[in-house]
Amino acid sequence: MVHAVAKTLGLAGGQFLVARLGTVFGVDEARIEGGTDRSKTSLVLGKRLLPRVKVDYAIGLLGAPNTLRVRYEVGKGWVLRTESGAEAGADLIYSFKESRKSGSRE
Repeated sequence: MVHAVAKTLGLAGGQFLVARLGTVFGVDEARIEGGTDRSKTSLVLGKRLLPRVKVDYAIGLLGAPNTLRVRYEVGKGWVLRTESGAEAGADLIYSFKESRKSGSRE
């Protein structure tokens, strides 16, 4: 709805409007999410509760369900991500960076 209002008003800076809303609600992050399918558009408000815990609440604007997401950084490379909305689920994700060592060739 916020994004639709911003578009209706001809505001090119719709994200600026969303950022201002984030400031009003006292959250760390505010953004519009959804891509090209407008029926999945959501206003996402996020707050880091602890150094390793972040909570997002996605408010469905044009028919998308409201969703609560929690991200917990378990340890080196491990993240537990949960989501509850129209459907619920949890993922345990491990990520790593490939290190490239530059060796000398003779």
